[in-house]
Amino acid sequence: MITSNDCWMKDTCKKYQNINKECECREKDVFCIKLFKLQQLYDLSLITEKQRTRIPLYVDADGTDLQAFQHLSNIEGDVVKYFADSGNNLYIYSTNVGNGKTTWAIRLCQAYLQNIWYKCDLDCKVLFVSVPKYLIAMKDNISEVNEYAQHIKRYVNSADIVVFDDIATKSATSYEHEILFNIIDTRINDGKANIFTSNLDYEGLVNTVGERIASRIFNTAEKIRFDGQDKRPLGVTV
Repeated sequence: MITSNDCWMKDTCKKYQNINKECECREKDVFCIKLFKLQQLYDLSLITEKQRTRIPLYVDADGTDLQAFQHLSNIEGDVVKYFADSGNNLYIYSTNVGNGKTTWAIRLCQAYLQNIWYKCDLDCKVLFVSVPKYLIAMKDNISEVNEYAQHIKRYVNSADIVVFDDIATKSATSYEHEILFNIIDTRINDGKANIFTSNLDYEGLVNTVGERIASRIFNTAEKIRFDGQDKRPLGVTV
C-alpha cells in the first residue's frame, strides 16, 4: 500500500497548503488515492523518480531568459487548455546546455498530471522519450525485446503529451529518422500535443535530422529559445 510515508509530493501537494487544517496524511500513515494514481501515471510516463518532485528554475542574474520563463510559467498555469484542449506543440531550444530545457518540459508534464489525475483513468497520459535512448533501444529491439522501445511503441500515439527530449541525434540512420518522422507526423495529424527539446536552431536541426522532421516541427510548434548559461557547474538545478 502506498502511504504518506512514501510521499514525494508533500512540499507541493495542495492538500498540505491549507493553513488552518493539514491533510490527515501528514499526521498518520494513511492511504492516499492521489499519490497512488500519480505514482501509476508517472510510472507509465517514464519520468524518473528523481524528476517527479517540483524542480526550482532560475534565470541568470542579468535577466536572460526571464521573458521565456515567464511565458512558460503562463502555459504551466493553463496547461490543460494549452496542450490537451488545443493540441499545441512547443520547441524549446538553446545552443547552451544545462539551462532548463528538459526541466521545463518535465515541469509542464508535472503540471498537466496534477490537473488531471483525479478525473483520468490509469493510462499513459504523458510520455517522456529520450530520443537518443529510444534510437539505441530500437536497434536493440531488432535482435531481442527491448522494454523501453516496446513501451514507447505502445503509448506514443495515444498519450496526451509526448516529450521528445534531445530531438537532434547525429548518430541516427535514415531509417531511424523515417521512424521518428512517422511518429511525430502521426501525432501532429491527430492533434496530439508534443514538447521538443534540442540544442539546435532550425538550420542545425535540418543538418542533423533532415528537412522533413525539422520543417514538420518548426511549422507546427511554438519556438522558445533559451540563451542562459549552463547552471549545473554552479550547483543550481534547472
